Amino acid sequence: MIHIWIRKTINWQDEKVFLAQLEDTFRPKVQTWNSTFSMPYHLFRNELKKIATHNLLAVADARISTLEEIPSSAIVVPIDDDDWLAPDIARQLTSSMDEDIDGCHWHRDFLELPAVGLEKYKRFIKFDLLRRPRRPWSCSTNSYAFRYRDGLYSQLVSHVHASRYFDRNPERVKFVDQHLSLMNRSIASQTSLNWEKPGISRRQLLRNYESCRDTYDRVRHQFPAWCWPYLDMMSHLMRELKPV
Repeated sequence: MIHIWIRKTINWQDEKVFLAQLEDTFRPKVQTWNSTFSMPYHLFRNELKKIATHNLLAVADARISTLEEIPSSAIVVPIDDDDWLAPDIARQLTSSMDEDIDGCHWHRDFLELPAVGLEKYKRFIKFDLLRRPRRPWSCSTNSYAFRYRDGLYSQLVSHVHASRYFDRNPERVKFVDQHLSLMNRSIASQTSLNWEKPGISRRQLLRNYESCRDTYDRVRHQFPAWCWPYLDMMSHLMRELKPV
């Protein structure tokens, strides 16, 4: 048995609750989204969460738990509320994580918007011409697990902290050569919505929309078969999202 811990989630279905919890820095982006698309931002995110829930309920020998419900030394997989896990991840982790192992990580799989326009040009300059190394995090948002021990949680709560811990303690962690999760960076993700920038324009939102509208059909066979039902759901959701 493993425990799936969803770090943070919002009642996306209830607009009043969503707006009350919305950070002021993110509010202008939501307003731009709502004036650009037929489906309000909170309802689109609610659909993403539904797809992720379908996925998590299909994971064998796993339980979605709060931190308070997780017993000591149990295996914990932290994820965000729109990410996916392989249905056999519990078997893979329980066979790999001995009691003396603090954590393990596996291949980092991302489903994200293809770079277009200026962003594509910037990535070409940065990584191809200047050959700057990409940030080599050992753990991404949902590509690691840890044992729930006293004093360990605070070091592994985020993938940044987990990566630093894993790099400092290689004898306490293990790499599993499997594809056990997928990070779903949709058009509604903070990364797609100009992470760390004050806003996003309607023009950029529409450019992102055109870029990813058919992505889920095109990339189907680039990912393990367990992802395919959820890629189909994402494809259907993108067909329901229409510019206004």
